[in-house]
Amino acid sequence: MSANLKNVVLIDKGKVVGGDTLRPHLIISATTGATVIVKKGVKAVRATETSTGVFECDVTEFGTWVVTSNLNYSVEVVVDTVKLYTVDATATVYGFKVDSTVSSSDDAVSYKVQYNGKNVNNYNYSPAYMDFTNDRWVWGSWSENDFFMPRPVLISQDYATKIYLNPNDLTKDTNGNDVSSYLTGESGSYNAMMEWGKDGKQIWYKVIPDTNDDTTYTVLFANKKMDNDFVAWSFYDANDNLIEHFYTGIYGACAESNVLRSLSGKTRNNTTEGATQIAYAKANNQNGEEYAWYIDVFADRLLINFLLILVIKSLNSEKIGYGHAYNGSSASDIYITGLGNDKGYFYAKRGNQGCKIFGMENWYADAWRRMAGYVLSSGTVLYKLTYGTADGSSLKGYIENDNAPTNYLTGNTIATNISGSFIKKMKAYSNGIILVSAYAGGNGTYYSDSVYTASGVCFANVGGGCGNGSDAGAFAININGALSVAFWSVGVGLSLKPLAS
Repeated sequence: MSANLKNVVLIDKGKVVGGDTLRPHLIISATTGATVIVKKGVKAVRATETSTGVFECDVTEFGTWVVTSNLNYSVEVVVDTVKLYTVDATATVYGFKVDSTVSSSDDAVSYKVQYNGKNVNNYNYSPAYMDFTNDRWVWGSWSENDFFMPRPVLISQDYATKIYLNPNDLTKDTNGNDVSSYLTGESGSYNAMMEWGKDGKQIWYKVIPDTNDDTTYTVLFANKKMDNDFVAWSFYDANDNLIEHFYTGIYGACAESNVLRSLSGKTRNNTTEGATQIAYAKANNQNGEEYAWYIDVFADRLLINFLLILVIKSLNSEKIGYGHAYNGSSASDIYITGLGNDKGYFYAKRGNQGCKIFGMENWYADAWRRMAGYVLSSGTVLYKLTYGTADGSSLKGYIENDNAPTNYLTGNTIATNISGSFIKKMKAYSNGIILVSAYAGGNGTYYSDSVYTASGVCFANVGGGCGNGSDAGAFAININGALSVAFWSVGVGLSLKPLAS
């Protein structure tokens, strides 16, 4: 119902508010500097920023008005009487653009990563980096309090009990209590994990491919679902429900009594064929559940690698450090877990030593990590982003044998005879993924990490090992062997997506 609201007296808390013409008045919280439009049908009003992050306007009719702020994030407000309305249209949005058309001498990376566009909060940010000279991590404009940052936690196998850890000393909880016996598995049945989803809010992101160049793309991150193109694949449980948190292992996983664990002071599991590693991961599940605990999955790798680009403003993970990538030739060369317990969220040396990324040891290098949800079948990439069908796939389940999956989504094709060639191009897709599309790049240019492929059905391993040298890195991917292949340099990580309550 519409109404002409002229000459209506507006009284709020005992005082007249407004002016000669009194109407419903909206007070809107939004990002400083945003363009805030209040719209109903063809009627539209631009709100005025009256103080930092506070916008105001009158409206002229009763009914549902849509408040739109930066990046078209919108909130509805039902105006049904003459009064003051408060509207929360705040959202934090970060983003970067990878531009393959611009050469840059910055870090010798040929694809330039840009913080661009004033619709993102980080358009004038300084990137983070490892200061090798002074042996310290420099956050730049970022901080451990950003909404996308995870928290280290010990979580029980039934995920009912959590002990949050001091990120700078994982042997202590946040109250300073010694929890080292839990961290090493001597007490309790906990796994040391990074908890993603600060304050129970999903990390939403959006990939925008450039229509003129399929290797140029923009990625946006938000603490709210800004529009229908924003996705949060990592936050779906096995039953296609959105959950508050997902978890990735702080350590490369070990096998304790045929159960895959993320624990400190352990030898990483390797020389084990993939189906057995998956079975060991699933052995953590309790109460008849089967798919909350699993190995690393493609959706998580995508999101974390995107966030890594965001924080360091580079496609070259060696900006943080090489990791333990050189001189390894046998299983005994792989590090014991826990060497980075006192190194915070990010840490590395310039030389051949382990590194930490978002609180996780050796996200790349040291040992390859098997990754569910990504298969190369006769040169065609097949992928899955959720265990269930929320991603648009036809049936539940990740492939757990050497057969080509029939329920995966189809990506691009790539040559099947690549042996450690540096990734040159990644093709971006609007459903939130990037896939290797071209190789024969170079170390220190483009994505700076290598791809390996073969014919047949090949299960993905990622990150590189301690014998791969400059081939290793956050984007390194080895899709040249079946799931049943066991090799000394192929390890595995543990992940958790608890079932929604």
